[in-house]
Amino acid sequence: MKIHWVGGQLPKVGKSWTARALIEGLYLDRGIQVVTIDTSYSSPLSKLYNPGLLATYSPGRYFTSDGFKEYLTDDIYYIAQKYPVLVVKLASYSQQLFFEWIESSGIIQDAIDHEFWFVSNGRSEGLSYFQEICTLPWQIHFVKNNNFKFWHPSLPTAARLTDNIDLRILPATITNPQEIELIETSGQPLIHLAAPQNPYLYLSSRTRISRFLRQSSLNLLDETPASSAPARTPSQPNLNIVE
Repeated sequence: MKIHWVGGQLPKVGKSWTARALIEGLYLDRGIQVVTIDTSYSSPLSKLYNPGLLATYSPGRYFTSDGFKEYLTDDIYYIAQKYPVLVVKLASYSQQLFFEWIESSGIIQDAIDHEFWFVSNGRSEGLSYFQEICTLPWQIHFVKNNNFKFWHPSLPTAARLTDNIDLRILPATITNPQEIELIETSGQPLIHLAAPQNPYLYLSSRTRISRFLRQSSLNLLDETPASSAPARTPSQPNLNIVE
């Protein structure tokens, strides 16, 4: 059992892109089917990758005051017992309830492997969040959003890493608002959108998405993207395993 947590205090820093890169990279490059739990409002990534999850669970209420009070967040623990790999995207500004739940749920003591991907735009906001993450006995990946150039001196650099903390670079993502809206409303995984035969996006957008997928496999998963194995070709990625 393994949980990849994707978080960061601020919105619009690349948490969704990081989660997408992990979900599709783990599946396409390693053949691992992933359960996606998006705790953002309306859970867009869960709708995209695991719509069957939403028939039973309400991840958009996890790490909210009502969901925490009603123990809905414990669903993460139960799902982790049923499926081998989870990617949990944490909503912005949810860190207080996240840490409270980590302490009260007992999930640290269970036989679950955890990795936390902390996504940052390089500014000091959220530094205390990252420092608290570093107190957990997990593998920590500090993910630097490559679209931003400013880097606060208190944040990690390659010269200040430890055995359980490393620095990763999120490849440049699409920033044009119209393109982002097309991607988000398409209801398609990135690998579908990057396919040459997909008429939904212009060639330039498909090329950027394809480049992002290739580079994120190298930067985040330390792997060269897999050749198109028959079961995982761009035209047939069956990512939904929760029914």
